[in-house]
Amino acid sequence: MSQWVHFTGIAGVTTGQLAIAMKQAGYDVTGSDRGIFPPISTHIENNGIEIQLGYKSEHLTRSFYIDKYGEGALRSSNEHPDFIIMQGAKGTKNAEYLYAQKHTIPIQNYTDILKEKLIVSGNSIVVSGTYGKTTTTAMVSWIFKQAGLPINYMFGGLCDNFKNGIKFRDDAKFSIIEGDEYVISHERRTSKFFEYSPKYLILTGIEWDHADIFPTKDSYIENFNNLIKSIPEDGCIIFNAKDTTITRLIENAQCKIIPYNYQEVMTSDIRGKIIQSLSLLGEHNKENALAAIKLCEYLGIDLDIIRNSIATFKGIKRRLEVIYNDENTVLVDDFGASPSKAESALHAITQAYPEHKILAIFEPNLGSRTEDGLEEYQTTFTAVDQLFLPRFTRVKGTYISHTDLANYLRPHSIPVETFDDDSDLIQAITNFEPEKRCVVIFLGSHGFRGMIEETKAIFDKS
Repeated sequence: MSQWVHFTGIAGVTTGQLAIAMKQAGYDVTGSDRGIFPPISTHIENNGIEIQLGYKSEHLTRSFYIDKYGEGALRSSNEHPDFIIMQGAKGTKNAEYLYAQKHTIPIQNYTDILKEKLIVSGNSIVVSGTYGKTTTTAMVSWIFKQAGLPINYMFGGLCDNFKNGIKFRDDAKFSIIEGDEYVISHERRTSKFFEYSPKYLILTGIEWDHADIFPTKDSYIENFNNLIKSIPEDGCIIFNAKDTTITRLIENAQCKIIPYNYQEVMTSDIRGKIIQSLSLLGEHNKENALAAIKLCEYLGIDLDIIRNSIATFKGIKRRLEVIYNDENTVLVDDFGASPSKAESALHAITQAYPEHKILAIFEPNLGSRTEDGLEEYQTTFTAVDQLFLPRFTRVKGTYISHTDLANYLRPHSIPVETFDDDSDLIQAITNFEPEKRCVVIFLGSHGFRGMIEETKAIFDKS
């Protein structure tokens, strides 16, 4: 009899792909979420999983699905799921959480499932750092697949090289996983990457992030220091030699260490020629590629296979993804929801489109909405010609609003406007320098309440 798993918060890019992986592994899968947006919602539904809107106790009952979809909706004969997977940010007042507790339905976090089903003990590759994790993990996974090596993998994004960003198999020789520094849940305040038992580690960069979890820069850095020290003696760390924080911490490593610096290899090294074939925007993606090359070389993959893999890698959706382009206007969707990620993305845009005006629409993640973290924004938007701040998603607790951030940025000579109404923001975008070449870039981890799709539709008609 098939086991039934329900996802409370299924429309996250990681939880959604895990739901698909578990469906492919033979589970009955159901799921609910409060807000769903493409591309992840489309990806979930295209893989045969219906998303239920809102969090309701009835979503944990077999009768709900039989009444809605018919007798074939579930193979399981149980009235309740065998367990639920609950995204860590969901609060204890959630109706599905309360129902699961009342009916003693086991509650797990997706980190637990990844640890159980995906990690290959003794051959766990973890890609970590403040930025570049998703792209680098996908690159490493693609190289391994091209080499014909059986692997389990997880990266938190959609990539056209893969049918799904999570895959586990019984005969895997390596696991390749994106190692997030964010905590497992409100109750379990340790970073996810400690759960994945890394033997091989890529460190892309360390810049203070998630100030809601790490209240000081020192606490954030110390967390990575503990990760470095956890790598066993027979392991290896591939690290960004341009990052001064990492180069200081790496002295505490007890394993083999291998630095990478893409600027040193671009003109005189075979790896530089490989990187030149990469189709992605931005210097940071050249760094990501070199990190992937260095690790795969260390683990014995042939350079010809690596060269072909880098040349055919298609990148991650919502990572500097150009979704519209004509002679005057470029529309870009990017995941840059923190100061450092947004600044990196904007730097890449200025390099790729030096003659264009830049209009940025930005919504920070929760960890970048603390008053103590405001100083991290001093240089984030210096490259933009105009910054629009939409109404930030409402959350409980003491966090800055869009007007708070605007008030901080204006004395730093950043041209910024705030919008309480999404339709007013869309109108302002279409009115921005219509006769001049410009890049409109959305920067944020959420779906902007459909504004990206609406903007693209307007450009398509113009």
